[in-house]
Amino acid sequence: MTAAEFLRVVWPAEGYYALATPFTPKGSTEPLYAHKVFDSIDAAVLAVEQLKKHKDVYFCIHSLREQKIWNPKKRDFKTDELGAYEIRSQKNMLQGRALFFDLDVGLKAGKYATQQAAITGLRTFIADAHLPKPFVSSSGGGLHVFWPLTEALPSAEWTTLAHKLKALATHHHLLFDPARTTDTASVLRVPGTFNLKNPAAPRPVTLLFDRATPTSPEDMLKLLDEALIRAGLPTTV
Repeated sequence: MTAAEFLRVVWPAEGYYALATPFTPKGSTEPLYAHKVFDSIDAAVLAVEQLKKHKDVYFCIHSLREQKIWNPKKRDFKTDELGAYEIRSQKNMLQGRALFFDLDVGLKAGKYATQQAAITGLRTFIADAHLPKPFVSSSGGGLHVFWPLTEALPSAEWTTLAHKLKALATHHHLLFDPARTTDTASVLRVPGTFNLKNPAAPRPVTLLFDRATPTSPEDMLKLLDEALIRAGLPTTV
């Protein structure tokens, strides 16, 4: 599955589409994201092919309402004055068409020791929760996991399913980033690009499991609720 094919499965059909590339402003040690926004998936796909040659490329999983919105409380990193446009804010998210996990690999607590350990943990969770097979990509270190839906949900409705998925994963002791799973403005790496944290040794971002069949929002909600009930957890989260 190519980057284009993947994005067409997990991105909604409506709204604007954002790509993000990390950078560190001059004189700072705090990395930020530079964004490019497109009015079609085709245009975004073309940009991915150009950007991946020399940059880390992430995509905003939800589509956007507007290309950018003004935030009078945001500080402009160039001028250090209050008032700046922003792209990825919760209130600018329009729709989501995939649920997702970010599973980290490393030596710190809360991470899997190896990528294989993360795959094993994910497989156990999926079996225990009776969830469908997801797309799974290697981020060049950890794993990114996507459950595509047959149709997009408004971001507010999508959040309900995401919180149920988070509750299940927490109950089953999956080592995942809980904040990321319910964050409508989150970005993850685009499969088919490269992890360039070490430019001298680029690591490919590849789909390890690419045979996920999209699930309808109604069926996914039913599966999540049934799993919550089996786990003895409330279905209202």
